[in-house]
Amino acid sequence: MASKKGKHRSQSLQEKGEALYALSQDQLANVESIQLCCFAEKEASRNDAAMRGFAEQYYKKNVYFGNSGVALSVANSLWTTGILLIGGYAIVAKTMTLGDLVYCLMLMNILMPFCKNIQEFILYQSTYLMMLDRHNEIVHYPAIDFGKKSDTNPIRTGSVLISSVRFSYPGVEKTVFDNFSISIRPNVMTCIVGDSGIGKSTLLRLLIRKGEPNSGEIVVGGVNLSSISLVDLRSAIKYIDGNVSLFAGTFLDNIRYGCPECNYEDIDRAIEMSCLRGVVERMPDGIHTCIGKDGFSLSEGERQRVLIARSVLAKPVLLLLDEATSNVDPMTNKILFNNLRTILSNCTIIAVSHSKEIESYADDVIRLNDVEGVSNA
Repeated sequence: MASKKGKHRSQSLQEKGEALYALSQDQLANVESIQLCCFAEKEASRNDAAMRGFAEQYYKKNVYFGNSGVALSVANSLWTTGILLIGGYAIVAKTMTLGDLVYCLMLMNILMPFCKNIQEFILYQSTYLMMLDRHNEIVHYPAIDFGKKSDTNPIRTGSVLISSVRFSYPGVEKTVFDNFSISIRPNVMTCIVGDSGIGKSTLLRLLIRKGEPNSGEIVVGGVNLSSISLVDLRSAIKYIDGNVSLFAGTFLDNIRYGCPECNYEDIDRAIEMSCLRGVVERMPDGIHTCIGKDGFSLSEGERQRVLIARSVLAKPVLLLLDEATSNVDPMTNKILFNNLRTILSNCTIIAVSHSKEIESYADDVIRLNDVEGVSNA
């Protein structure tokens, strides 16, 4: 009973701590939005409530284990006092000598550290069990199976054929695609347009297997995506969305991430293609300049172009852009897409955008509102 209660206290404290940490991280990541919406007091109240909950649980846990420790100390004292009283009575009754009593006390002192360790183990057993459960939960959490990389990538071209696909997100009744079919020509730029929430981003995520269709087939370059490993698929298909996240290393580290073996000539070409030459030239140490956590020294548009440069280095056969240049100015955007189409002449580009400008660069335009099988159309 005591063990279960202690385990519950430890688990509750961990859950409160994780909730406080997650809230703090979320607030720090969105501090600008909080300020713009004048919600500083509201968010401070949420943080205070989370802090209070954590502090209360911390107090309850310490009180529980403190009281348990006091109870064990009292039990030890009573045990020692009892031995002395019984021994003293036995000496008076002449059923035990003083030497026998001293011997018992010496033996008790020898065994006391061992008994104390057992007591502490019993006291903190619940915490150990909770930690072990958490460890097992993490270790046995289903890992993503990326598979093995083939000597020759089976996807050679960027043609796309989607046949009779049905898809809905887990736990959501609404179906995104139902008997949905389209085909996309290789080595051209295709723009996917449509109303917000119609499934444009979902379509790109299915192409990189960030979700699996409930039924139907998705074929790229004549290869069914379900039949190849993720490492082969994501080596041939590169995906960039508007949620830019960079590492805290150097400009160079971020560009060649995922392609560490590339040479400086290829890196220089990717920088030029992504319209990042001016950015590099103004940096104190050039491409070896540290850009800080999440690339804070770069603008949003520059961060997006870093991801594009990274994808160009990988030489994909299919490049997926989901609002990937939403923070790039129109003039740079035009140069960027012209460069993409020139350098990646053997690559199929699929761009999702609400911008008429991006749509004008495309060879083909697919309006999901007009395609049969789109549930939200």
